[in-house]
Amino acid sequence: MNLPEYAIYVIAASVTAGVIWACYPHILLVLGINRYRNGVFGGPEDLEPEDKNPGYQELYDHLTQLGFEPLGLHWSTIGRTISTQIFIFGLSEVPCIAEIYSRSGNLYLVTGFEGNAALETTSVPTKEVRSKDFCLTSLPYASVGVLLADHRKQVAELIEQGWEPLPACKLEEIPDITRAASSGSSHSSRLRGAALKHLRIFLTATVITGLIFGWMLGFDGPWPWLGAGLVVAAFHSMFQGSSTRVRLDRETIQSTQPQSADSSSE
Repeated sequence: MNLPEYAIYVIAASVTAGVIWACYPHILLVLGINRYRNGVFGGPEDLEPEDKNPGYQELYDHLTQLGFEPLGLHWSTIGRTISTQIFIFGLSEVPCIAEIYSRSGNLYLVTGFEGNAALETTSVPTKEVRSKDFCLTSLPYASVGVLLADHRKQVAELIEQGWEPLPACKLEEIPDITRAASSGSSHSSRLRGAALKHLRIFLTATVITGLIFGWMLGFDGPWPWLGAGLVVAAFHSMFQGSSTRVRLDRETIQSTQPQSADSSSE
């Protein structure tokens, strides 16, 4: 491919801009510059299982049989990297909420405590966390009943240690709980670790692909840049399809964000 020199410069500049554009949200997470926003909307009718997938319907039946009350939906964003929408159920007697992520279908039981502390229990296989303000327990593929029994036991133990649980029976109480679960030092550390991992994979793949294209087709043309550009496009497509990237309605965000939801210490 014989292109004028200026065209190669344009291609190189475009790919470089694409690399920066793909990296900067993750760089902000690594630097700890990430604004957490959240809010709630809808009501119990939005959680009805009739128009949902079979996995959700099964979880809905289990949760309601165990005494959980459908409350509504919760949304959250962290910078420009993470956005989620969650179906929320409340159980006042523990107290805790059940979160079903709209995209992945993952289930978490969450109890928030005074002082921005939280306890989470999930059936998702993941690394457990124990810190001064956040505890995450993973019981891989456990039933909802098993999760609740373990979560109830841990809540009781923390209350005996002096932790004060936040109420979890009304939809307007949910943002305080989710912010407590997302503001601990361990959560920020996990975000930084994940962002660094994504950056390493992306930049390594970009460089290697560019070198391979250059070696196969020549370094003096646009080929190394075009190879790197393919990685940028693939990374962007994969990122947008991630379970932590849900397209949220802008009007819903603006109308339901609590005044206290602006937090840069996430």
